Amino acid sequence: MLYNFSAVESTIYNAIEMALPKQTTTACHSSKKRINKRYPRAIRKLRVKKRYLWRHLRSDKNNLILRAEYKKCNNEWRDLLRNYEKQSEEKVIEAENIGVFYNHVSKRTTYPSGIGALLNSNDNIVTDDKAKAKLFNEYFASVGTVANCVQPVCTNY
Repeated sequence: MLYNFSAVESTIYNAIEMALPKQTTTACHSSKKRINKRYPRAIRKLRVKKRYLWRHLRSDKNNLILRAEYKKCNNEWRDLLRNYEKQSEEKVIEAENIGVFYNHVSKRTTYPSGIGALLNSNDNIVTDDKAKAKLFNEYFASVGTVANCVQPVCTNY
C-alpha cells in the first residue's frame, strides 16, 4: 500500500508495513467458539483485582508496596483456584460413576480425537490409526489378567 506523502515518508511507512507482521484471521479461527470456564464469584473477583494490580505494576515496576500487594493477591487467587479444582475432582471421585469420570477427563483433553505417534517393538514410528489400535491391543492383551475365569477375545483388524 502506498501512501500519499512525501517520498521519505512514503518510504518509511512502506518499510514499516513490510517489517511488521500482519494479523490475519482465517475462517477456521473466526468460527471457533471460545470456551471460558465459569469460576465462582470470589475467584473471578480476585482475577480482576490481580489484572488491575498487574497493569499498575507494569507501569511502575519499582513500587515495592504494589509488588507485594500483587504477590499477595496472586497467591490468594492461586490457592482459591487450586481448592476449587480439588473440590471438583473430589466430586468426581465421590460420584462413583464412570460416566462422570469420562466427562471430567474429556473436558480436560486438548485433542480428544487424536493419539500421537507411537513406537512399535522394532522402534519404528507408527502413525496409522489402525496400527496404533493394534499396538494398544497387543500391549493390553499382554499385561491383562483373566477375570472370573473368562479371558477376553481379541479380534485381528
